Amino acid sequence: MVNPRLRHSFDFCNPDNSGQCMLNILMLGTSVPIHRYPNSNENAILICGKLVEIIYDNEGNEKDRIHLNPTVGSFGFTFLTITLSFISSIVILGDKRPKTV
Repeated sequence: MVNPRLRHSFDFCNPDNSGQCMLNILMLGTSVPIHRYPNSNENAILICGKLVEIIYDNEGNEKDRIHLNPTVGSFGFTFLTITLSFISSIVILGDKRPKTV
């Protein structure tokens, strides 16, 4: 059965840990709405595929576009207020931790 959201995630987190470490497979055509995580820090490494990270300010205005392609050494990103535009299907390793004061 194909996931209608065109994605699948594998959680590698220890249940006693308050963060998340996930391997995410997102197929071309996956929709990722503009989002942010105000109470956590999230970083990701693009393992394979190509995408564009679109960064927004707090008012929803586009501020920057970062092209990511691990075959040319561009593979890490931090989630701010973003959406993703896929050039191909991708695999990312994401790590999300609660913000500390």
